[in-house]
Amino acid sequence: MALINCPDCKKDVSDKASSCIHCGRPLKKDIIAQPTAGSSEAVKKGRQRSKLRNDVGNAIALLGIIIAVPAVVAGSFAIGIVVAFVFIGIGIWIAYGS
Repeated sequence: MALINCPDCKKDVSDKASSCIHCGRPLKKDIIAQPTAGSSEAVKKGRQRSKLRNDVGNAIALLGIIIAVPAVVAGSFAIGIVVAFVFIGIGIWIAYGS
């Protein structure tokens, strides 16, 4: 392993690194030139989409619990539980459903 200078920050980086560990500049052109269908770029984009769906589903489920707590405290236990289960069900469906 040899050390090379990063073209941007001029710090020492391994010649086997795909990007600079100090500033993040890509170092190998062949890796970033053309992402293919099976490349890590396609996987990263897919994970970002599913992460967004997961976050939205979690937010809706949490909203249902937040709405249900005052209903239970006010004395309507059945309505609070039903609201919580409905919102949690919708949140799970959004996060993991098709």
